[in-house]
Amino acid sequence: MALTKVKNSVTSFTQDGTGAVERGMEDKLREVVSVKDFGADPANTAEQNTTAFQAAVDSGAKHILIPAGVYLINSIDVSNSRGLTIEGEGHGELGQTDGTAYLKLASNVSMFVIAGDNVSVTRIGITFKHIHFDGDASNLAGGTCFDISQLARRIYIQYCYVAAFRDYGLKAVNVGGIFIHQTDIFNCGVNIYGDTMADSGVTGGQTGSGAGLGAPWITENIHLTGFSGNTNFIEHRPNFGYKRGVRISGNVTRVSFIGGYCDQNLEGGFLLEDNCTAINIIGMQIFDNGTTAAKKPAIQITTTQIGAGFQKNGGIQIIGNSIFDRETGTASERQDIGIDMSTLSMTNAAKITIANNNFNGQSVPISTLTGVAASKANINNNVGIKTQLSGTVSGVAIGSTGVKAGTIDVSALTDSLHTDSRVLLTLSNPTNTDFVATVMAIRSTLTTFDYRLNVITASSNAAATVSLDWYVIN
Repeated sequence: MALTKVKNSVTSFTQDGTGAVERGMEDKLREVVSVKDFGADPANTAEQNTTAFQAAVDSGAKHILIPAGVYLINSIDVSNSRGLTIEGEGHGELGQTDGTAYLKLASNVSMFVIAGDNVSVTRIGITFKHIHFDGDASNLAGGTCFDISQLARRIYIQYCYVAAFRDYGLKAVNVGGIFIHQTDIFNCGVNIYGDTMADSGVTGGQTGSGAGLGAPWITENIHLTGFSGNTNFIEHRPNFGYKRGVRISGNVTRVSFIGGYCDQNLEGGFLLEDNCTAINIIGMQIFDNGTTAAKKPAIQITTTQIGAGFQKNGGIQIIGNSIFDRETGTASERQDIGIDMSTLSMTNAAKITIANNNFNGQSVPISTLTGVAASKANINNNVGIKTQLSGTVSGVAIGSTGVKAGTIDVSALTDSLHTDSRVLLTLSNPTNTDFVATVMAIRSTLTTFDYRLNVITASSNAAATVSLDWYVIN
């Protein structure tokens, strides 16, 4: 009888709790597979560990555990493993190996390859959790952590660290549904590269070079190009980049950065170029981008055709941000321009809205902003803004504290405006001395214009509008 009891306790399992049923022990143990079950070991070579990891993936298990330790590996293909979760033991800080599942790349390859069939959307559904991925960039010439392509979708990366991959931390080409949560991606050639990375989301975490500028191979922290789809970065922080914090180019539409920071990137915060539309930058702190030797803008907009699909997608919205340099006006200043539109030219009926931002004295240069559409740039309710109009400008509306709590410089504005081009200025208090001085400066500068100045006050203490219309004398 005693031997029977021992045998039963080894071969069967009953969970605690009402309603629990007896199960076979073998069935219970197979719920979670460890890579060590297939021979992985921190003491093994990269080839041995790669074989073991791939065998665990190919076993058909839906939950693979990586016990704590540093494992050298090469490339693992998880393309055919739908519904798989790969989870590491522990969750150490960046660079910490003790008590953490730590995977270290041993050659110039992609550590994890995830590819669809390139014919139809493939909802692979793979989750990576609590793992530190190390590309060993100090010793390797290349390498990518996550290489996702060919219509693969539903890839989740949660509570991980991705660091020091010479090529890409995450490379997503012709995919969608990539969701990154509370994951830091540091010191990679491009930390996040999205070519047609639509319908994706990044929440929390950081991209950059971590605690200092120690990765000169970085080109962009985040580079998004060539896709249309709802992709949101929520409370994310692109910082300490050797190039720009965020680059958006190549007909990208419907991307939002909401909350978080964009700071201390050597070549500027955001760059929007090549026909971007429906780009939203909302509620961020954007500061200290550039260097003392080469000051850079917080946001630079150089796209030539914002909003080709304006009626459907919208223009560019920059709303509710704090844009500043902590050393403004000193020799240590790095970021001298808030939003640089000095080379912007729009030919479609799209709009840029710059509203409710605190510029803390940062300038907004606007030049050659022309076209047939009126009010292409709306600059309203900003604090501490220095608006500089130059070249050939039309269709600009500047309002409220954009005037009252800032300045407008028109000294370089040329007389070659289009017929019926207009600059509209609104103000909550039409007797404000700063505003009156601004109006007089405009009148004295644009001597070849037949201007018309109207002041409308609805009632005492009510908001008033001051409009200044400029018409070319033909």
